[in-house]
Amino acid sequence: MTEANDENPRDWANESFQISKDFIYKNIKEDTPIPDSYINQGREIAEKQLLRAGARLAAVLMDLDLSLWISRKSPSVAESQYDSVS
Repeated sequence: MTEANDENPRDWANESFQISKDFIYKNIKEDTPIPDSYINQGREIAEKQLLRAGARLAAVLMDLDLSLWISRKSPSVAESQYDSVS
């Protein structure tokens, strides 16, 4: 699996594809009960993927240049309503 600090979305997609190929669709047959071991292993994989996704999202957000948003004054709703009346 790719590292959580990998910021390449193509790698993320390839990782998800590999998980689906190696685990999700492997050894599961139609109209047969899903074993508890499969559910437990799937839960572990999902939890790891959620942690990776959170770390990746944090990295993307930290890379954003928010200085334009911080320095720009955004009018409040009340101010914008009165501006249109005058």
